Amino acid sequence: MKKNEILENGKQCWKEIGVSGSGVCEKLDIYSHCRLCPVYSEKGRSLLDRESSEELIEIWTKEISEPKQMERSDTISVVIFKIKNEWFALSTIYFKETINYRTIHTVPDRTNDVFLGIANINGELLLCLNSYRIFGVDVSENEDSASDKSQRMVVLKDDNDRYVLIVDEILGVIRLSMEETVKGPATLVNAPESLSKRVFQYNNKKIGFVDPEKLFKSLNGSLNW
Repeated sequence: MKKNEILENGKQCWKEIGVSGSGVCEKLDIYSHCRLCPVYSEKGRSLLDRESSEELIEIWTKEISEPKQMERSDTISVVIFKIKNEWFALSTIYFKETINYRTIHTVPDRTNDVFLGIANINGELLLCLNSYRIFGVDVSENEDSASDKSQRMVVLKDDNDRYVLIVDEILGVIRLSMEETVKGPATLVNAPESLSKRVFQYNNKKIGFVDPEKLFKSLNGSLNW
């Protein structure tokens, strides 16, 4: 009996004389690769046709009989980030990218306490805005004008508009259901400049859910000189 015939009747000839072995199998001249060989295919079918063990049948039975947990259709993906000591969440569809701090270049007669200047982001000059002012976070005068290179920059996009904001920390991305949010306190909801009308709890943090329409309206309005 030829060596090929012995191995074909045994186990995993492809590992002995095939492409994963010595490569001396005569069938390689015909099929070029073990995956194209009828012997290899027959071995695969035999694995599928083998009798299932009682343990495996028990596992499958339990898996099929248990009620399926349907993923909630009302959840959205949000990015959680911090500005000063306050936490916010915004839908991920409005995030283009997050990057390390880049140098911001002021623009003569244009830079002010809201519009900080422009930054080179991957070869493109984008407008940088003061996130403290946009989100109405209380900071001292020194903190408001200071820049910390340990901070992160986020590029936000809405249709054709893109802006750069500086955030102090990015907690990560989570799935959020609107049922998990509640109406914010009156001082927050009634404030015309507030971007977060609803809040939720995550990891013992109170997080404001940002209204994207109000956010980009604020971003656009801050550039009216």
